[in-house]
Amino acid sequence: MTACEPRVSIGMPVYNGGELLREAADSLLAQEMGDLELIFSDNTSTDGTSELCREYARRDPRVRYYRNDANIGAFSNFERVVELARAPYFMWASHDDLWAPQFVSTCLAAMASPDVVLAYPKCLVIEPDGQPFRLIDHHQLTSTLGVCSPVQRLRRVLKAPDFWVLFYGLMRTDVLRQVLPISRVHANDSVLVALMSLLGQFADVPEVLFKFRQKANSVAIHKRADFLGEAEKKASRNFRSFWPATRSICSRSMGMPIAPVQKLGVCLSAFRWYLSRYTSRGRRRARQLLTYRKSHSVPVRQTVESDTGR
Repeated sequence: MTACEPRVSIGMPVYNGGELLREAADSLLAQEMGDLELIFSDNTSTDGTSELCREYARRDPRVRYYRNDANIGAFSNFERVVELARAPYFMWASHDDLWAPQFVSTCLAAMASPDVVLAYPKCLVIEPDGQPFRLIDHHQLTSTLGVCSPVQRLRRVLKAPDFWVLFYGLMRTDVLRQVLPISRVHANDSVLVALMSLLGQFADVPEVLFKFRQKANSVAIHKRADFLGEAEKKASRNFRSFWPATRSICSRSMGMPIAPVQKLGVCLSAFRWYLSRYTSRGRRRARQLLTYRKSHSVPVRQTVESDTGR
C-alpha cells in the first residue's frame, strides 16, 4: 500500500438514490477515521443522483465517482465497487442507510488480529422516515473469535437470526474477493456471509453503530393486522426459495482451501439451515416483532441516541 492509498474503501452502488443519498454520504464522510475513500458506482440513474455524486467528488478528494455506460444490474454493480477498491479493508454502503461516526474506527480496532476477516456492530433497523423499527442484537451469537474450525464458525453464524446484516460489516478486501462473484440467488447476502465465515473469524462490536433503513413495503407488512398469517405464508415460501442459496453455499465451498471432511460438514450445516426455514419460526418471529414494537420502541430510541451520539 502506497502513501496515497486509503486504508478503507467504502463502495456505494447506487441507482436513483434521491435525497437520502446525501444523508448517507455525509455520515460516511464524517467518520472519525478519515483515511478512507468513498466509491460511487452509478448504474445509469435517471434522477439527480449523478449530479449529487459529482458534487461530492468535486468537494472531497476522498470521493471517486463512476457511471456505468449501461445498467449492469444490482449484483454486478455491487461487485464493481469491490473491483474499484484500493484499500485493504472494504465495506458496502447502501444509499439510504446511516453510520455512526465511530463505525469504521471501531470495526478496524476489532480486526486487529489477522485471523479476523469481518467485523460488525449492532444494527438498528429503521423505518423509511427514520423512526426505530427493531434492533438486531445477536452479536454474541455470530462472533467466531477464537474458533479455528471453518465448519464450527459456519454453524454458529447460520444459527443466528438475521445474520445477513453482516453483509454490511467491514471486511478484508482480499478475503472478500475470494468469495465473489455474488451468488445470483435469493438470500445472496446470507450466502456471502456464510462463505466469509469459512475463511476467517468474525468479530462483534457491542454498540449500535449502523442504521439499516427498511423498505416501505417491508414495514407495511409487519404492521398489518394479519401479520401472523402472512408470516406463516412467508415461511412456506422461504422453504422453496432458500434451496438455491443452500446449494450455492455447498457448491462454492468445494473450491475453498479447507479439508474435504470440512467440506462435507459445510454441506450438512447448510442443509440443516435450509430445513430450519420451514418450521414454526415464521409464527414465532411474527410474535417477537409485534411484542418488540409494543414494549421496546422508546428504550431502543434512547439506546441508539446514547450509543451513536446522533
